[in-house]
Amino acid sequence: MAYEISWLIEKRLILITFIGVLSKEDLYAVSEAAFKMAESGTAPVHSITDGTSLTSIEIGIDDLRKIMENRSYKSGWSVTVTPGRMERFLASIANQLFRMKSRHFATYEEAITFLQAVDTTLPEISPRS
Repeated sequence: MAYEISWLIEKRLILITFIGVLSKEDLYAVSEAAFKMAESGTAPVHSITDGTSLTSIEIGIDDLRKIMENRSYKSGWSVTVTPGRMERFLASIANQLFRMKSRHFATYEEAITFLQAVDTTLPEISPRS
């Protein structure tokens, strides 16, 4: 498994962390889990996707399209954390294709600061240790 997924804030903020090589199978699995979590959450459900530990991405635009077919999502902001230009580019394309509200940051701290500024109903989020 090349990812971890959990609630950073129960029912409001999902944290997805990708590790190593991201395959389309992993992407399908994490997307299914994230959609189920979001559907059980309290709108708006935001997400932070941390790609800082990715070493390789083995997916394409068609894979991204397949994931979003017939999905409804209690979406808030989709925030991506990755220092890599290619990863930010792919995230940007995905978010534009699916009309998601998104931002991309180089650090986790920047992502947290942004989310707390745009959604004042979120409780304080602790920095990573």
